[in-house]
Amino acid sequence: PILDAAKAVIDNNEERLTKKIDGLNKTLTSANEKLQQLQELPQVTAYATQHEEMAAIAKQVHSLIHEQNVQPNRIGIIYFKNEYGEKLTR
Repeated sequence: PILDAAKAVIDNNEERLTKKIDGLNKTLTSANEKLQQLQELPQVTAYATQHEEMAAIAKQVHSLIHEQNVQPNRIGIIYFKNEYGEKLTR
């Protein structure tokens, strides 16, 4: 489901080469067969500003780790621009 969600977002980009070159396919699939069977859907949330988004993500990750005892390596975040990930690590 997470790769399907990512693909849905990526497919909205009209500048993608897959929209310009017939037959080009960049479909993502999990190499681990066990992961292909996961049914847990990703959580998609929209925010008014980038600052609100970064603060909410940091708060949610903190809660997952410190209140719900989720291991950090079990948490995934997909963000619009690479710079968002850099800001989250600060």
